[in-house]
Amino acid sequence: MKQVYEASQNHSKIGIIGGLGPLATVEFQKIFFNIFKARFNPKSDQEYPEMIVIQGCKTPDRTTHILDETKPDPTPDLQKSLSMLEQMGCSLIVIPCNTAHFFLDRLKKSEETEIVNIIKQAAIICKEKGYNSPLLLATAGTIKCGIYEKFFTEQGVKLMLPSQPNIDATMQVIYGKGGVKAGFVDENNQHRLAEIVKFYPEADCVILGCTELPLVAQKIEKPTIDPMCAAAVALIEIVAFNFKT
Repeated sequence: MKQVYEASQNHSKIGIIGGLGPLATVEFQKIFFNIFKARFNPKSDQEYPEMIVIQGCKTPDRTTHILDETKPDPTPDLQKSLSMLEQMGCSLIVIPCNTAHFFLDRLKKSEETEIVNIIKQAAIICKEKGYNSPLLLATAGTIKCGIYEKFFTEQGVKLMLPSQPNIDATMQVIYGKGGVKAGFVDENNQHRLAEIVKFYPEADCVILGCTELPLVAQKIEKPTIDPMCAAAVALIEIVAFNFKT
């Protein structure tokens, strides 16, 4: 029998630590609710899970701090957003920012709170799909801190890392004057990202390891793994106890 979501006052609210960047946060919400709708076919607003979003756009840049620890630390702002969400009743948290996961161990959360790690979920999906040579495209901070390698190694998957020139090129797609963070979700950036991937013909898939990259990944000619999609699926599985047949 088809599963149908039954709203309950007792189910966990989902909290989003967003604004890192804002467009990626909005895109994550779209991904989550589209997957949810396809799976459970809700008939009213009340049949969707409750979600509270904090667009913490003033949070210091994560990559900047990782590359230079004298620069502002985003940890206090991340902690503030987490604490606010907990106070509003959110016990399931997701952060639509890959680089921010470097700071997770610094955050203090209640015992009831679970933070869904989007990088870990991407590694699990990669292993499940049988990819052996995934190429990681990400910020310089994410690559430097090695957080992707940690979780992919746990899954027995060896990552392929781009050369420094291609890390720089990816950073331009994300942070450049005409980059995604500046609001340029256009064909120019789609082509720029696809050209980077062409340097790695041996890669069997591409990990979109920055939440801005799925917004401009349409021209990539290899399979891609979007950690935001992986996290959205994991969230839905966690709240599945609220579903009845």
